Amino acid sequence: MVVGAKTDGPFNSLQDLIAAAKAKPGTIGMSSPGTGSINHLAGEWMALASGVKFLHVPYKGGAPAAVAIATGEVPFGMAAVSSALPQIKAGRVKVLAITTAEKSKLDPSWPTIQSSGVKDVNLSIWSGLFAPKGVPQPIRDKIYAEVAAILQMPDVKEKFAAGGTDTSGIKPDAFTAQIKREAAAMQDIVQKAGVKPE
Repeated sequence: MVVGAKTDGPFNSLQDLIAAAKAKPGTIGMSSPGTGSINHLAGEWMALASGVKFLHVPYKGGAPAAVAIATGEVPFGMAAVSSALPQIKAGRVKVLAITTAEKSKLDPSWPTIQSSGVKDVNLSIWSGLFAPKGVPQPIRDKIYAEVAAILQMPDVKEKFAAGGTDTSGIKPDAFTAQIKREAAAMQDIVQKAGVKPE
């Protein structure tokens, strides 16, 4: 995900945004695709880690949330790269930071939240393939091997990369551990930030 701001808006760095939020707690609007979305929780995590409070402005989906940044309806937002990319390419949204600890392969010049001075925030949107409980291990292994091979095909990697997505994949045991780890972390963010269902 990216922390995006209007290109001709007042924020030119994540540090600018954090400083403004410290000066005016709870008044700097942050768009997301909805309350409790991973984007919303990434923003809350960033706020908690930097000791600020943003005004969450939920939209009905990623594209409307990205358009809200581009038009200045909100000063900034937490957007999936795929949702923000059309606005970034059109020059209407600038990237203040990305939410992963590693630089983006799409544009390595984008700073990370961590490199911008906000520690610990490391979150991404991922997609996974799941099977019903009880599917025999050999079948699960076969599906994993086939999908992993497809994701490494140059044309597949190229198509995903064009939308800002990495196809590195992750083995089933590591994926299960990641899901459990992230679920616990997000539950903690929800509680600390006081996120309530709409």
